[in-house]
Amino acid sequence: MIHIVLIRYHNHVEEGLHRLNGNWEGEQLFQETRRIMVAALQHITFNEWLPLLLGPTIIRKYELDLSLVGYYKGMSVSVSVFVCVYLCLCERMF
Repeated sequence: MIHIVLIRYHNHVEEGLHRLNGNWEGEQLFQETRRIMVAALQHITFNEWLPLLLGPTIIRKYELDLSLVGYYKGMSVSVSVFVCVYLCLCERMF
């Protein structure tokens, strides 16, 4: 169900971008829409889903809560986000 909602939202965003930027075609339109969709999905994941799954203690411990101002600058490119989430899940289980 969520996939259908996201696909429809993707199409809605793409149509809006095309209306605002009539000279954009194909790949540029797709990439800009993709960036917006990735940001929306990250917001849903970190603001809605992870807090319910992990709980507030682990969210605070691993600094997974969203900042109200600015961007998080502590991410290391050498560490996979999936590893971090997996470790948080493991901690929650035990």
